[in-house]
Amino acid sequence: MSSPSPVNPPYFERPDLTVEVRTLITGGFILESTHRNPGYAILSMVRPDEFGQVHRYCFVIARIVLDQRPGHVHPEAARA
Repeated sequence: MSSPSPVNPPYFERPDLTVEVRTLITGGFILESTHRNPGYAILSMVRPDEFGQVHRYCFVIARIVLDQRPGHVHPEAARA
């Protein structure tokens, strides 16, 4: 088994699109459309509030977890 790294994080840290969508749907969001790219997916969703007003949201789910250290350039981000 390979050791965790920013490019190969442990399974529980990897973004999973199906889990993300199910979590948002459970939270009351309604999926309108998706746009998939090699490094990320864009989810266009709506959610009505308690007064019946509909609010639009756009979520971006990245394929990998980017390192958040100041001054650190992730190899995948550097290629973009």
